[in-house]
Amino acid sequence: MDLAGLPPDARCLINRHSKTDKENETDRLIEILAKIPETVEIYKRHNIDDRILRDTLSDIGVWVKNCRRDRGVWGLDDLGCSWLAFHVKGLLFKIGRIQCQPGVLDWNIRVFRNTADGRVVVLPDKDERYNGDGQVSGTNDIVDTDNGYTGFSRDLLVGGVRYVEGTVIPPLGHAENIRIRLDTRIWAEVLSKGAHVLFLHIPQDEKFTPDVCKTSFISMKSFAQTRHAALCELSNMKTYAFNPFVSLALGSWLLDAQLDGLLPPEANLVKFLREFYLFPVFSREGAAIWRVFGKGAFDPFNPTPEQTKTSLQRAIIEFKKKGGKMRNNYGFILFDDIDDYGSQKYRSNFYIQDIRIT
Repeated sequence: MDLAGLPPDARCLINRHSKTDKENETDRLIEILAKIPETVEIYKRHNIDDRILRDTLSDIGVWVKNCRRDRGVWGLDDLGCSWLAFHVKGLLFKIGRIQCQPGVLDWNIRVFRNTADGRVVVLPDKDERYNGDGQVSGTNDIVDTDNGYTGFSRDLLVGGVRYVEGTVIPPLGHAENIRIRLDTRIWAEVLSKGAHVLFLHIPQDEKFTPDVCKTSFISMKSFAQTRHAALCELSNMKTYAFNPFVSLALGSWLLDAQLDGLLPPEANLVKFLREFYLFPVFSREGAAIWRVFGKGAFDPFNPTPEQTKTSLQRAIIEFKKKGGKMRNNYGFILFDDIDDYGSQKYRSNFYIQDIRIT
């Protein structure tokens, strides 16, 4: 209970709890707590720092407090119990402010870096239908039959030189109906489906400054470099003699490029999303609405007092009153670029004039 960061009242309940015939919130919490000794052994066996163990398991206390807030009892709901199974099995780690989960990328992108100037450019891996605004067709049930287009990429051999040609996706969260051609002698493919990455998760209610995020990301890179074999083994991934992890990856409403404009540029969330190479994905706004306004009913024209407390809530309310819809973006930060976090590297170093096909 100490490792899990349980509040005193929750500890008292656990100590006197008797299991009922029907599983309840407290039973679920006890189920998770019972697995912690095995978690401790996993960390010892793989020589993972005790600080990471404590930080990771402290998320149990957060979910327990949420259950108390939402259901009036100390324990875990089904979602919390399922999510925390990753923590106790050694499949997810909290490194500083942010959590990471080793995994294999399955996104529809191909990422290329110019070996001369460091530019990064993204193309779709497989054909993707986009609306005229560059969002994936069907996002929020919007299908643009008049201005939509199909994004693509293909490998070419021209005059003995290999090229990759396709639809460009700038780092701003949308595709462009522009075709580019990359000479593979100077454009190296650095991220694609099948790559080993650290998927990010953002715990609630903690400081979210750029410095705090950068510290977490630098530590994650070091963690992967020194513990890559353990991460692969625990996650049942192919193991390599070298570190196979190449990127941080996040898919979330937190990366919705529309937030850059709804919130002031000095907002931590805006600074955060500007550091990622953002691209569009099929999504609906439900996740954002639930996370920002809670599980109850939400009407932007008649919000509850609890739904107007934060500047983010108020900004989204005004946005939705005008007919706007939130969505998700996916984004990545390559390991080689983590040290430049804070410079908006992908945005500041992006241009396609020399590779655009006219």
